[in-house]
Amino acid sequence: MHKKRLPAILRLLFSILLAGSALVTVTLITSTSVFAVGPEPKWGLPFRNYTSVSIGINRLHDDNYSAITDDTSGQLYTLNGARTVTNASLDLLLEPEMSAPGTTSLVPTVALANGKVLAVQKACHVVLIDYNNGWWGEYVHMDNIQVTSSQSVNVNTNIGYPSMNTTPSCGDHTTALHVHFAFLNKVSNFVGTYIPMTNRVLCGHAVTATGSLKGLADPYFVVPNCQTQDAAGRNLWVTGHDADYHCTLLTNSNDPTNWVSNQCHYLQVAINFTTRGPFRGSMILVLDHGTELATSITNAYGTACTGTKCAAPKFKVDDPRTQFASEPLLDSNGHPLFSAIVVASDITCGGCDNNNGIGDTPDSNAINARSSDIKKFYNAGGGILALAGAGNSSNLFYNFVPIPTIATNNVNPPFTLTSVGLSLGLLEGSGASDDNCCRTHNTFAIPGSLSLFRIAENDNAGSGFPETLIVRAGFAP
Repeated sequence: MHKKRLPAILRLLFSILLAGSALVTVTLITSTSVFAVGPEPKWGLPFRNYTSVSIGINRLHDDNYSAITDDTSGQLYTLNGARTVTNASLDLLLEPEMSAPGTTSLVPTVALANGKVLAVQKACHVVLIDYNNGWWGEYVHMDNIQVTSSQSVNVNTNIGYPSMNTTPSCGDHTTALHVHFAFLNKVSNFVGTYIPMTNRVLCGHAVTATGSLKGLADPYFVVPNCQTQDAAGRNLWVTGHDADYHCTLLTNSNDPTNWVSNQCHYLQVAINFTTRGPFRGSMILVLDHGTELATSITNAYGTACTGTKCAAPKFKVDDPRTQFASEPLLDSNGHPLFSAIVVASDITCGGCDNNNGIGDTPDSNAINARSSDIKKFYNAGGGILALAGAGNSSNLFYNFVPIPTIATNNVNPPFTLTSVGLSLGLLEGSGASDDNCCRTHNTFAIPGSLSLFRIAENDNAGSGFPETLIVRAGFAP
């Protein structure tokens, strides 16, 4: 799950045979001047908020490029210490792990801070960015690269997509979709030196000597919201999507397009958002009359979690109509016993589990009967995810939600993610759409100016009804 370098003698032969080629990486000390390095930027992480990732098995390592030639200008950038700074780089794998040959992820890699692109060498799947004050960053294993040299970037700029496509003559090798990234200090305009990754603070978490991020689970964790921390919990997500149904239709878990088009990524992001907070290590409480939601969670994260270190969240399933009434939600100190409550979609979505039909709602009745308990759970720091109410949405499906909203059945595709939705890590674009794989089954009233709800997804411009609403760190009066 990392990039390997060719032996030194072979690299030298390549440099002689292919001098000036964009595929050659040789170390050339061209300057002895030292640039005065200024304050270190405030780093993020190379994937967007609420993305599930893991730290590669090589932990802190080297295997870096010793030179990069920009495709546009032909400028050679010499990078010193590629094999001598042994703790300069880190691999972050996307979860679930996908490793099919030729596979390219649909989840983008993003810039670690604001800056400007120095070099892009597409044949070698590498990008070099200047983050100002003498700080550079290198990203490797990128395909479908979205930036060019001299382009300005910010922390949300899509750089490219992790890929299994490699160029051995560059020393490029990978066994799973991931980004390999490293930091350098500028020596001169075209020369940089790799520096240790240790003690770099990424999204508020320091890199330890073992390659973990202090305060985050190891090796599997969810990318936090670097700009607005979710320390309080109380994240809420309501949607007309029946992602629990569609994610059970996954036919090839190693195919990123299949995984996204079946809404497994949508479900992963929604769960990651609602489980953020002080109780994020606790189990999820799944309220489902069947097994659909349990299956879809397993598909969304690639595996069921049975160990102490796993990408998938642990969960407990309660049948709402027979089990939920006696389920405690808070401990004796008033703290949530679960990180979030996730409510499965209504049967009227056409293949979902909860309730029996329009107006025949034993599961919703059981859930709504505990609305006051659910409000206490939410205000104490728990999260809530409510999936499609479909034919029962305007009746009573969402009545338990502690911050009231009005659901309707007025659905008008196509759907569009807002800036809020994109900031959550949801995907939109050709071949990578979390919103337009399938119709949603209900919408919501447009929230008023004083509402805590924020629109993450709208239907078409003609009606503009929200398909997905979220609340971050809310409080129910």
